[in-house]
Amino acid sequence: MMDRTDRCFRAVMRAITRRTLLYTEMVTQHAVLHGDRELLKLLLRNLVKNACTYNERTPVTLELRGRSEGARWVVEIADNGVGIPAAEQGRVFEDFRRVAGTRARGSGLGLSICRKTMEAHGGRIRIVSSSPEGTRFALEFPATMVR
Repeated sequence: MMDRTDRCFRAVMRAITRRTLLYTEMVTQHAVLHGDRELLKLLLRNLVKNACTYNERTPVTLELRGRSEGARWVVEIADNGVGIPAAEQGRVFEDFRRVAGTRARGSGLGLSICRKTMEAHGGRIRIVSSSPEGTRFALEFPATMVR
């Protein structure tokens, strides 16, 4: 029987393939994250979907880095999308918030769901950097969630 995580991974990989997304993993330390599997999948799905939706380049690229930082485990996800203007960065994690001037359709809930998922796990999400060349998000989990 195929594990739900495997099915999710395969579904994401099919979506990535359709958008010719290049994926680079730069994990300095491997670990297993223990949390609500469905919420964590939704979190990653929203970030990958945004990387594809708010992107005018081909191929779309996605970079993943993970590392331990004392009492927390940090996962950084970077893309080569259009970026989030500095004036909008403080508000993109609010409910129904969409970046002004974007043509993509959406409800404005994706990053809000990401924030709430991280808070439910005792962590936080933040924008490390954003420019017209892409955005880098940091997912900061309590180290107690990692084995």
